[in-house]
Amino acid sequence: MAPTPQTPRKPRSRTAAPSGVTDRPARLAVGVVSAGRVGAVLGAALSGAGHVVVGVSAVSRASLRRVQTPQGFAHAVLTAAYAALPDGQELTDDAAVVRAAGVPVSTVAGDERAAKITVAHDLALAELLVRR
Repeated sequence: MAPTPQTPRKPRSRTAAPSGVTDRPARLAVGVVSAGRVGAVLGAALSGAGHVVVGVSAVSRASLRRVQTPQGFAHAVLTAAYAALPDGQELTDDAAVVRAAGVPVSTVAGDERAAKITVAHDLALAELLVRR
């Protein structure tokens, strides 16, 4: 018996969402970790908005570090790292690409003036700093 071509299935119709579901935000179960009183205030605000706060924890400000996103690499190192990246592999930033190529990546002390320019507001702030 010869195989017969199958008729493509039609997608099933979806059930409409119950009335009122689409006009309100989703409710979340959240945990809050912060420094100082911020966690308690944020937890109260989230709870007041209808979310379930499952935990609030404070951490010492002394244990926190501020990290900037600008990254710098020698052009040849960065070009070679991207060239070695397998097809289809997606990494989040240049540091991940260089690290995947086997090159050690270090963290160095930064400078507030080394800001990442992503949006127009960032550029405006950078221009103000340059004019100083």
